[in-house]
Amino acid sequence: MKLRAIANRFLSSRRGSVAAEFALLGPVFVALLICTINYGAAMMARTELFNAVRAGLQYGLIYPTNLTGMQTAVQNASSLESGAGTINVTATNSCYCKDGTVIATNCTSASCGGGDDYQVAIISATQTYSYLLKFPGFTSPITFSETASIRNSNN
Repeated sequence: MKLRAIANRFLSSRRGSVAAEFALLGPVFVALLICTINYGAAMMARTELFNAVRAGLQYGLIYPTNLTGMQTAVQNASSLESGAGTINVTATNSCYCKDGTVIATNCTSASCGGGDDYQVAIISATQTYSYLLKFPGFTSPITFSETASIRNSNN
């Protein structure tokens, strides 16, 4: 009879139930926190890359034939340091006639004849990113890429 009383007392007691619940749910919350931090930091890096490409295009509005300046503007516009790798940038410039045919990749020597040609500057950038916290299921590093173009009239 004494054993049954001890078992009933143990099963009806609520002491330690909070600790047991925390032991079960604590790791789940920590895993969710790590995933949220990793995802948020990665999206911030991608947004930084997008903004850097945009800064290169804004430079291209002022100096449409200076491809090196556009690339430098992209490199200088990114402020990410932790986890973000080097930005690889390519900038190209092509000339088009009004009907869409490409007349040259160097816009200084070609013309459509009617004065209705335009330039298109294209900036492509890639960046590798390593997650801040290592966690199973997250492949690291990942590569982000952004491409944008801008049209400038030659007239």
